[in-house]
Amino acid sequence: MQNKLVPLILTISLIGLFQGCAEQKEITKTLLKPEDVFDGTIGTYCELSGYTDIQVNGYSLVWGLPGTGSSECPPKVKAHLKDLLYKEDIRSIMGAYYDSLTSDQIIESQSTAVVLVTGKVPAGSPRGAKFDVSVSALASTQTTSLNGGQLFPTPLHLVSTGSSSKVLAGRSVAIAQGPVFVNPFPMKQTNGELFFSDTRQGSVIGGATSIRDRNIQMVLLSPSYRLARQIQSRLNSRFPSEQSLGVAEGLSRNMMRLNIPERYSDNYQHFISLALSVYLNDTPGYQEQKQLELNALAEQENADFEAITLAWEAIGKPCLDHLETLYETREDELGFYAARTALNMNDLKAIDRLISIARIKDHVCRKMAAEVLANHSDDFKVRKLFRDLLNTNDVELCVIAYEALRNINDSTIAKRRLPSGFDLDMVRSQGQNLLYVWMKDQPRIVIFGENIQCYNNVFFETENRKLMINVPDGSRQCNIIFQLPKNNEELRVNSALTLSDLITTLSYPRRKPGTGVRSGVGLSFSEIAGILYEMCQEDQHIIPAKFVLQRSSMAFLGS
Repeated sequence: MQNKLVPLILTISLIGLFQGCAEQKEITKTLLKPEDVFDGTIGTYCELSGYTDIQVNGYSLVWGLPGTGSSECPPKVKAHLKDLLYKEDIRSIMGAYYDSLTSDQIIESQSTAVVLVTGKVPAGSPRGAKFDVSVSALASTQTTSLNGGQLFPTPLHLVSTGSSSKVLAGRSVAIAQGPVFVNPFPMKQTNGELFFSDTRQGSVIGGATSIRDRNIQMVLLSPSYRLARQIQSRLNSRFPSEQSLGVAEGLSRNMMRLNIPERYSDNYQHFISLALSVYLNDTPGYQEQKQLELNALAEQENADFEAITLAWEAIGKPCLDHLETLYETREDELGFYAARTALNMNDLKAIDRLISIARIKDHVCRKMAAEVLANHSDDFKVRKLFRDLLNTNDVELCVIAYEALRNINDSTIAKRRLPSGFDLDMVRSQGQNLLYVWMKDQPRIVIFGENIQCYNNVFFETENRKLMINVPDGSRQCNIIFQLPKNNEELRVNSALTLSDLITTLSYPRRKPGTGVRSGVGLSFSEIAGILYEMCQEDQHIIPAKFVLQRSSMAFLGS
């Protein structure tokens, strides 16, 4: 009996195989419509509700100003600030000088300024997410500049709809603090004229931290308890969570909450898109049919690879064999997307294909491949790739490689924290010399190139004539003269010709002569960035490096 069953089973298997091949051929020949292929995903039954940035603000103090603050403060704001100063440990935050003052004296000091802090908490962001905030001196005060100041820890509250300043009652949703960056770069108007930003306004780069999870709600387009339970069950089975709450929580017949799993906390937007790309019907036959449709759709002209790969990833491991075939045989755009998706599904073999794409000079996905690999820089092959990319003249690739190597403390990067509150990184690179101002999270200045030095026989003076840098012909040092803000006296210090030592000297605090401690100019991060920008301009011919600003919402000359 058993011997008779073997040919029968074999025959049935072959029939199934031929039917599968015939279906694949039929699908391939048919021009598929994307809306038909993606029909049945959770995104066709739901839409996100309230998935927008939310406006927040708060009143606070900027401290550590060189006499450019003011004593004016509206009574209601003053009461709020005194409450803040009472709650926080002033000594540990502001230092001994302020610790000896009363709250009223701190607020009325010329070294502090009353400010309005505003920002937007990103849509769907989890607790701990970082974002920028703007800081503005109150219009009713005589503060002249926020340059060099530090923002006191500031609770941020929701702002009512249609208002830019009216705070809603309730608990705070974020905390902001850190060094204030005042844009030092000349900006260009539409008529071509240059102007500088208002020094009474600044920003704290990555200085705000969300202290609560943003609720992500999905609204059913056709309210139904049965459908809501089905979606909840499907998402919770596709993304099993170790947390007490599941990924999806039904709230009513037309609404549910989407919770970000911990493993996606650093990439929560990708998870939201992925959840909406899950097919609701999880039967094997349906999933297999959708996979075949996606495979065929990916081969069509003008295919939307982002949407297709999300659906592949949502289906999961059954797609891996096809993805592996694609990235091993295709070197085009589809090959990249297949490798990226496979790597998202923990197929580490895809790393080799992504490395090869990142090494192809003219590949359309070269930079995207490098960005994906940045999350795997602890792999020795990836580390070797990034060390090589540091030597390219492509600025974007250099920066991707730098950030990836910095995150694993690679020996090609030397890091130094300077007294002005920013980092100075020196990168061993054989590509073009770059002076990179990093304005994301922790501010820093990055030098690409080894032992970059100022030219000889040069003279530089800032536009306000408060700082002069002179390098006499044949000299081995830079002579720096700075006009002190209070008594118009001159501070004279020297630095080596190397760019790193010049930046360090500009950052170090001012010391009295004869103390035996190194003295510097005591400039802020934004002041130093503005000076370096001017010194890198071709007409100055002082620093042999290209100046690049990493990130700013402000359009400035030379960006």
